[in-house]
Amino acid sequence: MDLVSEGLSFTLLGMSCVFLFLTLMVFVLKIQGIILEKFSNAGINLSEDLPCTNQICQSTNDTELLAAISVAIIRYKKSKI
Repeated sequence: MDLVSEGLSFTLLGMSCVFLFLTLMVFVLKIQGIILEKFSNAGINLSEDLPCTNQICQSTNDTELLAAISVAIIRYKKSKI
């Protein structure tokens, strides 16, 4: 009976260590995501015109398409919050 109780105590100790590690990892990754999101959005300017260098970009240079893409990006960013 002594070996069974020792096995159970080691099992509980191992499971609690894994649970604590995974919980800590989730919080660290959430904090890292918040920090990176603040820095990554700082340099983005959607009103800036980018040069078209390939045929596909030049053939689809349409203001309606640009407006639709801009709205999609804004809605996507709002849905993440």
